[in-house]
Amino acid sequence: MMLKTSLARRSACLLAAVLSFPLLARSAAPAGCTLVAGGGRAPLSADSQVNDRWNRLNFSFFDATAEAARETGDVEQAFFAAGATDTARNLQSLLSQASKAGCLRVAQVAVFTDDTRPEPELVFSLRVSPVKQDAAGSAASLGAAEFEKEYRYPATPESLGQVVPSRIADRAMREYREQSGPADTVNVYRGTGSAQCTGGGSTLAENQKRLTEAGIQVLSSSCGSTGRMYAQRCGGPTGDIHVFEIPASQKDAAIKQQFRMLSDLPGAQKAACPS
Repeated sequence: MMLKTSLARRSACLLAAVLSFPLLARSAAPAGCTLVAGGGRAPLSADSQVNDRWNRLNFSFFDATAEAARETGDVEQAFFAAGATDTARNLQSLLSQASKAGCLRVAQVAVFTDDTRPEPELVFSLRVSPVKQDAAGSAASLGAAEFEKEYRYPATPESLGQVVPSRIADRAMREYREQSGPADTVNVYRGTGSAQCTGGGSTLAENQKRLTEAGIQVLSSSCGSTGRMYAQRCGGPTGDIHVFEIPASQKDAAIKQQFRMLSDLPGAQKAACPS
């Protein structure tokens, strides 16, 4: 994989330090930071070279994600090496570190292989979840994911030589920021109902009217697609959607009007509406 020399040297030094401890913690960051957690998916192999490759691949993606997250705020870091697959224990460590640092969210990243597909795939995943405190403020938990997406590539020698973890991390964090928007707003969507060959369905204005007539403020709107693949046949769905940014406080009202959270569609993409 092509990495700049400076990044490779810095990552190697950081990796050596991280692998000495389950967690790498900095001094407490100001309230509102993001805890970026990497690894925790690769089982321990009897082959030390295999473990080293997985550690380096996961760390490259993790380190690049943390750098991208620093563009918008303070970051805490936690990395789990190959073999650290105790999910409950890892989560407990993350929540403890997030609470001490005052972090509001945890961004979990991992690289792993999916052998359940007909052809094995290499998966880069990002999941961002809010940190929830109980009423007494004594216990923390992770809330429902605000953003969750996987970037998949064929697990072949040719493709493995072409994937660049830093580029995938930049793309993932950019898409997270674009989808989540400001903290006090959310994105909801509704299918257009258009069909292949014939088109039709609701217009952007018609779907926006459903929201405004229910007393919901629309801050911005756009067209888009679900990001899913559909069989090509006349009359079949197109996957076209309309996306609306609304106040987070009006999310439940929008759901009652048959709109859904855009975060439910990890592969969704916004696009300019056709003229």
